[in-house]
Amino acid sequence: MMMHAVMPGLGVRRDLLRARTAPAAAIVIHSTGYGPVRRWLATNAVHREATPFETAVHIYTTIMVESGHYVIGQQGECVQLVSESLIAHHVGGARSEPYAQPLRTWMRPPVAWWSERWPDLESPRDLACGALWRDGSCNGATIGIEVVPPITTPRGAWSVKCLVRLADLVLELTARHGIPCDREHVVTHSDA
Repeated sequence: MMMHAVMPGLGVRRDLLRARTAPAAAIVIHSTGYGPVRRWLATNAVHREATPFETAVHIYTTIMVESGHYVIGQQGECVQLVSESLIAHHVGGARSEPYAQPLRTWMRPPVAWWSERWPDLESPRDLACGALWRDGSCNGATIGIEVVPPITTPRGAWSVKCLVRLADLVLELTARHGIPCDREHVVTHSDA
């Protein structure tokens, strides 16, 4: 089993997080977006964070304390922010109602690409064998991993070190939780 640094309760108000009522059914991989990198570039002298990864950890432990179970940096750093037994709020709220409608009803730009990526599924509700949006929220059924993008290109390719750590973490999580390690159970934020 790979070891990950754990940030036990740094800024995390446990009263904001609920316990899972069912096992995790999928993993959602996110990019933090360029916010942590931009903040690091602008204020690292003030906050004394050595890398954008440290800035992301600071943000997720003091400001956005409910977001994501793990964060991974471009140098392969990995920190667990929220216990996997708790529900982190990394995919938004309970807004799956439109997905219960026929595909043609909700599938409009800017999400028209979804049906091309998932031609055999009707909606994100069908991901993870229909368990992704159980109970009306994707958060309760998933483990969220945030990846800090490269400093120079926010939408650029992730480093080899980052991808290796991400792959190792996904393999560890799927094995530990009995989640199939396939495309329908390991998805991106936009898929969900």
